[in-house]
Amino acid sequence: MERPRHILVVIDPTVTQHPALERARLLALAFHARVELFVCYVTHAAVELRIDERQLEKLANGLREQGIETTTDEASDATIHGGILRKVLRSQPSLVVKDTHPHSLLRRSFLANTDWQLIRLCPAPLLFVHPGEWSRPPRIAAAVDVALPGEKPAVLDHLLLSAAESFALATDGLSYVAHAYLPVSGLTATATTLAVPMAAGVDPARITADGELLAREQFEELLSTHDVSHERRRLLAGRPSDALVEFVRHSAIDLLVMGAFARGWMYNVLVGSTTERILDLLPCDVLVMKPASFECPLRSEAIDRTHVASGAPATRE
Repeated sequence: MERPRHILVVIDPTVTQHPALERARLLALAFHARVELFVCYVTHAAVELRIDERQLEKLANGLREQGIETTTDEASDATIHGGILRKVLRSQPSLVVKDTHPHSLLRRSFLANTDWQLIRLCPAPLLFVHPGEWSRPPRIAAAVDVALPGEKPAVLDHLLLSAAESFALATDGLSYVAHAYLPVSGLTATATTLAVPMAAGVDPARITADGELLAREQFEELLSTHDVSHERRRLLAGRPSDALVEFVRHSAIDLLVMGAFARGWMYNVLVGSTTERILDLLPCDVLVMKPASFECPLRSEAIDRTHVASGAPATRE
C-alpha cells in the first residue's frame, strides 16, 4: 500500500464526538497527508443535526492549526453510504476514515446500514474507528487468509501485510500478523477416515496434524518476503471470527488490517464475510482493503450517465 496522501474523513452530523477526526489527525501527521472533512446529509431524514457549515469549518481549523492541509465538503443523498461512495469516486482519496457503531443482527443481515454497504462497495481502503486512543507504541496487525487460496487472491494478503507494515513504520508502531484457520474437528476427521478404505490406515489425529502443518507452511511462505518478527506471528486454530477477536484482545491490538472479498451475493446477504461479522465485536480499529482489481458498481453507473448526457455510446474496456 502506498502511503496515504489524501485522507477523507466522514463526519457524522448527528453527533458531537468524532473519534475518526482524531485518528485522521494522527495519521495525517504521520504520513504528511492532507485531510478532507466530508458530511453527507440524508434527504428527508428526520434527525437532529449537530454539525452545520460553521461547525465543520471549526473542526477543520483545529487541524489547520497543527499544520495539516484541510478542506471541507458537504453533500446530500438518499442514503449515507450512497453519498460517501459518490464522494469517493469524485475525490479518489487514499484512505477513508469513519466512526463505527454497534449494529443489530437484523440490520447486519439485510445490509441495511452504512458500514456493511461501504465494506462491499467502497473502492478505497476503509478505516473504521472506535472511541479511544492507540497505545504507545501502537500495535498493528494484518489478518491474512492463506488457507483459502481459491477464495481470495494471494496478492491481497501481501497488500494487507504491506499496509500493516506501512502504518506501523509511520507511527513507530509494532507490526503483527495473524492467520486463523479452521482445524479438522474430531468428528470431521472420523468421517473422513470412514470414507477412506480401511487398508489406507488413515489416523484422524494425523489428518488434523497435517491440516495444521499445511496452514503453517503456507503462512511462513507468505511471510518470507515480509519483515515481521517471529514472536509477533500468530497462527490461530479456530473459527476465524472468534479466533481473531481473541487474538486482538489478548495482544492488545490497536489496528487490525483485513481484506474484503465477495464470495457470492447469497452468502453475503445471509451470513456476511468474516470482516463484517466481527466488526461489531472487535475492540480495535479495523482497516478494510480490497483487491486492486475491485471496481465499485456505482462507477459503471456514473459512466453510463456521463455518456447518456453527452450522447456518446457507453463503452468499457
